[in-house]
Amino acid sequence: MEAKEAKECKYFNITQPRNIFDLPAEDFFVNHLAKYLTLQDLFILRCCSRKCKDLVDKIMAGRKVVTVCSWQISRDIDEVLPALHVLAESCKNIQKIHLIDIWWMKDELLQRFLANNTNLEVIDLLGCGDITEKGFQAISKDCSKLKSLMVENTRFSNAGLDAFRLHNNNLIEVNFSQCNFSTTCLNAFFASQPHLRTILLCGMSRYNDIKSILRTIATSCRNLENLDVRWNEKIDDEDVLNIAEKCSKIKYLFTSRNNLSEHTIQYLRDRKIGVIFTGNSYEKHPFYLAGVLEHF
Repeated sequence: MEAKEAKECKYFNITQPRNIFDLPAEDFFVNHLAKYLTLQDLFILRCCSRKCKDLVDKIMAGRKVVTVCSWQISRDIDEVLPALHVLAESCKNIQKIHLIDIWWMKDELLQRFLANNTNLEVIDLLGCGDITEKGFQAISKDCSKLKSLMVENTRFSNAGLDAFRLHNNNLIEVNFSQCNFSTTCLNAFFASQPHLRTILLCGMSRYNDIKSILRTIATSCRNLENLDVRWNEKIDDEDVLNIAEKCSKIKYLFTSRNNLSEHTIQYLRDRKIGVIFTGNSYEKHPFYLAGVLEHF
């Protein structure tokens, strides 16, 4: 009996893991634990040892979503920038990337993200104002599977959007708020994107003919569900009703309240269409960013 117990003890001492690194990395860390760790958790773990670094790099290689938001980062640029370079090098399978208000990010960093992640479906660069035409050209060239293009308050140009339109007409979501695209460019773009379900065009240039753009959207984007055109002074009842009548799937149609008559507002409410959103932040927005930031 004693010999048997000694044999069992010897067996258990040999086979049982003595620390977490004795566990199978692929099975335990990559497939099970990684989904519960934030990017901050991973970078803290990465700094612990060489084994930790190798393990985190392996987790990063399979990561499908990356979200970095300057609103929720307390560290300064000198600390965040190296982390972004690590992400750009380590991540090889990103499908959704949200780089929110990273205003100091340069073309080279974006190009590295795009070159290493050919399966991108969502690109959100809200407020990334330092990216130039060079960086945006890479989106047209390298992102053939893209479904969502969110470039609010960036320097994306008419030439860049025209080039993108020639390579991709399968988008379902765009955010062009506060961008300086021309009316001609936007009309051509929306006429080529029949699958769009979400469009944000807040605060467009006063030189844009927003009424013409909305007519193109109403005619070409019949699957539209969500439209946000707040802070555009020239929109009136006719523009909004045209969208509501031609886009039968519409759920949200946000404009500034003083653009519409009470009769039109009541008509939209009777159709269960959300019409007034008074928030100045996207954190409570019903169809843009709210879910993303909640899981940051």
